[in-house]
Amino acid sequence: MNFLLVGIDSLRADRLGCYGYGRDTSPFLDTLARSGTKFAQCFAPGIPTQPSFTTTFSGQWPTTHGIVAHRGEWQLDPAAPFLPELMRDQGYATVAVDN
Repeated sequence: MNFLLVGIDSLRADRLGCYGYGRDTSPFLDTLARSGTKFAQCFAPGIPTQPSFTTTFSGQWPTTHGIVAHRGEWQLDPAAPFLPELMRDQGYATVAVDN
């Protein structure tokens, strides 16, 4: 099984074809949505982006993992489970693409 997580910060779902927008603004994402899982509702576990993504990949709330802002000296506990590492341990090749 393959696993692809697309996380896009500050993109409105109501401007994507897969969520009913009439203009052809997102043909690649629409194709992915047809062959994957699409959420009807999704709520960020924290704001801004860094605490939210840390929660997504660790399964811990920002108040637990300690990453509560973009800046700061907090580091995720090396013993904490982290999704890319768990997947690697199961034989998956993992990669992140960022700007």
